[in-house]
Amino acid sequence: MIKKNNSIIDLLLIEALLRSNISTYKISKATQIPNSTISNLRNGKRELKNITSKNGLKLSNYARKQVSLLINSNQEQ
Repeated sequence: MIKKNNSIIDLLLIEALLRSNISTYKISKATQIPNSTISNLRNGKRELKNITSKNGLKLSNYARKQVSLLINSNQEQ
């Protein structure tokens, strides 16, 4: 984890997001990060440790929302 401006960039959570079944397009659309950036992170052309803090925060926040949705949907069942 990296703390930036009182927000936490959770690299493990981002890695899980990138390995998930959520489409590159959906992640890109939700985070406003270019599709090519997400794709390059997924296929190893760009290393996660080299992303900007802005993109790291966007991806972390999006990943947290997805985990929260997953937990809430499992609790409702």
